[in-house]
Amino acid sequence: MKRIAILGSTGSIGTQTLDVVRANGDIEVVGIAAGRNIDALESQIREFSPKICGVWDEEKAKELAVRVADTDTKIVSGMEGLLEIAVMEGYEILVTAVVGMIGIRPTMAGAQGDACHCGTSHHPACEGEKSPSSSGGQ
Repeated sequence: MKRIAILGSTGSIGTQTLDVVRANGDIEVVGIAAGRNIDALESQIREFSPKICGVWDEEKAKELAVRVADTDTKIVSGMEGLLEIAVMEGYEILVTAVVGMIGIRPTMAGAQGDACHCGTSHHPACEGEKSPSSSGGQ
């Protein structure tokens, strides 16, 4: 089974990625993150049971933590939260679908590992299947 983390899981690219997960029985969602749409994040947590969920807005993260206290999902916030998801162990695919420059640091941090990385047009410098450093230059 493949494991995936999705930064920007409530946006268009993120929700389409989750549609692919639903259509395939062999993908596990281990991490998700979004800006402030905690209604959608709560729904995603309850459906996919990720290990960790990041919320950019710290106050919204606190609110979400209360709402999903009955789950095993860890709630993190801000850039530190995105970075924690990006560098965590246990996924093969990292989808970075966050708007603008915010996604560059977590994508670059995640590129230090062995996972496949999928960027978006919002930060084309970070796109690619694998970074040269994680694929041995192949």
